[in-house]
Amino acid sequence: MNGDDVMTGAAKSPVTHKPRLDKYGINAVARHLSMAVIVAALLFVGAGTFGWHWGWVFSIVNCLGWVGLSAALVQWNPGLLNQRGKRTSHMEGTKQWDWVLLSLYSVLIVAQPFVAGLDYRYGWSPLSPTGFASPATG
Repeated sequence: MNGDDVMTGAAKSPVTHKPRLDKYGINAVARHLSMAVIVAALLFVGAGTFGWHWGWVFSIVNCLGWVGLSAALVQWNPGLLNQRGKRTSHMEGTKQWDWVLLSLYSVLIVAQPFVAGLDYRYGWSPLSPTGFASPATG
């Protein structure tokens, strides 16, 4: 403590350094960005065309969301990215039900854009006059 600290009663706080992005963090960012590409690819494969304008809107917004998430985590919480980037075999303390949920999520994250593309291709969902699907249209 110096003289000023004695007068104000303030003590110096220890300087904390946030972790830097390591190879696992870079892996997590790559997974985020590749997930956006995979979802877009499945969407258009299901649709059978690249001419689906709303598919492009969704894909661009989805990609921007993943880029924004990754950029925010690199800036404010690289330690979380470092943890998320580790292989699942290196994770300790994960409950069995977490693995079940992760497996279910993995299947659904792949199936959802593909089924959405098939819906566009075959017109399973009716559109409202404005062009948006609505529960009120039946």
